[in-house]
Amino acid sequence: MTAKRRARRIASDEATAWARNLELGNPYAKSVLRALGEYVDGDGLCWVGIPSLAGDCDLSQDTVRRRLAWLEEIGAIGRTPQWLDENGRRNGDGRGKRTTDLIRLLVDADIDAIEARAAGRNVDENQVNSRSISPSWQQGLNSGADDASPRPALAVQPGPRLF
Repeated sequence: MTAKRRARRIASDEATAWARNLELGNPYAKSVLRALGEYVDGDGLCWVGIPSLAGDCDLSQDTVRRRLAWLEEIGAIGRTPQWLDENGRRNGDGRGKRTTDLIRLLVDADIDAIEARAAGRNVDENQVNSRSISPSWQQGLNSGADDASPRPALAVQPGPRLF
């Protein structure tokens, strides 16, 4: 008889270190990603609202929304929309009032591919399979030909490393 393999648990310090070490060339997005690391549970999921993230990062709520969309676009996070039904139960079926997204930190995704997308470089998606673990990509929320093509935020171009 073989023992069941336990699911990998992701600690907040591991998620924060992962976010800190990513080279995104986008300080606002990195700030949001690091703040998400403070809210992660053992499954790599975050349940945090935009106002809380905005307060943690000293950014506007609109900036946090844009950075979350960009982080999802480059493959660092996956988002699944959530609703609260009339009984107060959270669901992903669209029943009730829209609420905080379920955010998954994709700590097991290919770091080189995330950084390449962040820098605006093309990534061969046949060699990189980070989309397969993103909940919102699985649900087809990012359908369309241009979803995988990153746009560098704030027009920041990566420069030479000085250290």
